[in-house]
Amino acid sequence: MSYQSKSGVNVRRLVQNIQDQYDFAPQIATLLELVANALDAHATKINIQYNAEHARVIVEDDGVGMNEAQFKNYHDFAASSKRRGTGIGFAGQGAKLALNFCTHVVTETCSKDWRGYSDWHLKGDDAPYQVFEHELPSLDHQGTKVTLYLGSESKHFYSRKLIQRWMYEHFYPLIDRGIRKQYPDIISRYQNGVTLELDGKPLLETAIENKLAHFQEMRVQIQKQTKAFGWFGVYTGNDEPPIPPGIMLCTYGKVIERSYFKKEPRDKEQIFGWIEAPYLIEAVTTDKGRFIKGNKRWETFFKRAQNEFTLWLEKNKLIERAPRKSASHFATAEREVNAIFRNMPELSMFASHGRQDAVALNPNGELIAGDERVQIKLDAEELEAREQEQKESERTFEEQQRELLMTPGEAMTGEMRPRVIRGGVHILEEARDDKDEESWFDGTTVVLNIAHPAYRKAANSNNLQYHVFKCVCLSVIEFTMENQSGEPHWRQVLELQRKFFALWGEKV
Repeated sequence: MSYQSKSGVNVRRLVQNIQDQYDFAPQIATLLELVANALDAHATKINIQYNAEHARVIVEDDGVGMNEAQFKNYHDFAASSKRRGTGIGFAGQGAKLALNFCTHVVTETCSKDWRGYSDWHLKGDDAPYQVFEHELPSLDHQGTKVTLYLGSESKHFYSRKLIQRWMYEHFYPLIDRGIRKQYPDIISRYQNGVTLELDGKPLLETAIENKLAHFQEMRVQIQKQTKAFGWFGVYTGNDEPPIPPGIMLCTYGKVIERSYFKKEPRDKEQIFGWIEAPYLIEAVTTDKGRFIKGNKRWETFFKRAQNEFTLWLEKNKLIERAPRKSASHFATAEREVNAIFRNMPELSMFASHGRQDAVALNPNGELIAGDERVQIKLDAEELEAREQEQKESERTFEEQQRELLMTPGEAMTGEMRPRVIRGGVHILEEARDDKDEESWFDGTTVVLNIAHPAYRKAANSNNLQYHVFKCVCLSVIEFTMENQSGEPHWRQVLELQRKFFALWGEKV
């Protein structure tokens, strides 16, 4: 039995709109989506086949397949059988993307309840397709097989080398022999393991951790539960690393971002790391290439992971250790900077002050009361992070900010009074002749590059104070623009800079 249908109205424009959501070519996005969908289907084997002679790319998996209702939604641009946060292929749009560059797309699926296939293509502004129920041209097992019949402009786009590179860049944790062994214990759907294949041959790579110096495991805990873990290290191999440098931030084995957590360490190109955080799936953008800025889960994770990364960098002398407040000769400048930020609503989150009832302990372990200023609104996760960081025997200045707090309802009792937690932006110097930037900001500290020619000229011409304030202003604005949703307009930058220096001038 077969039937014909079409996917909505003016589908050509919808297909192009989907393509515009991605920062890379639709040919790449399609392949990544199809692999992600296979992982969501609990596949243990995903085989990518490339046939240059016949201009075909095939992605075949042994997952659970689709039932009749899911297969119908598969062709509907207004419906999705997945919800946000339930898988890395939540949009289910691999085949839809393929309509951009394929003459037609054939999808075969076999589940416990249903089997069938469809032939789908663009025709004018429509996307007609024909479904053949209870028939399968070539799929002989449970799972899904998608065959892309490449158009004239795309048949030379793919190569085995390019496909392998994309898999390494985006799914390396499932390829590395050391990392992939950990996934059956991390994610239940991977309990039987996952193997990526290219033309029937497994994609496997020697464990990169075997070539790392200063190797250290790390964890991110939220309310006493481990939510993410991984490792950091410095590459010492003589051969070219198989992947780009940076810390891989992953969900379900998919590399979402590579990051240095706003830090600028020495030997940056030799630093590698892996962190798996399945709970961050809800904070992933549609193209699975970024985390959503402003998402509470992402922001909390970022601060915790940044702190772990900073401790590791300091321990291995890859960045300068932040000075304690008593040793900082920028104390006056810091007070002025934070006073300015408190009067700028757009930047006040870096120095905002509030009040909160809390119980404090003095160095002897006795209950005391006092005032602290709250830099940000504290939730249970932040309170617990502070408690963990208090246990460190030797703490950096950044760690000292996170003091032990206890909220009403906890076991310890004591007199409840408002306290003040001192937050705000801090200033640090570092000589980095390997960097062109005058300064950079990691969310807590502005680092001034004293090896920069502009710094030296400002110091020699008695203009250092202005240089410091200029660097702080621009670094914090840059950080803010990078972390806001949408593209910032240049007028925003100029307006914030104007406000900052107007307030600074009033205080002189």
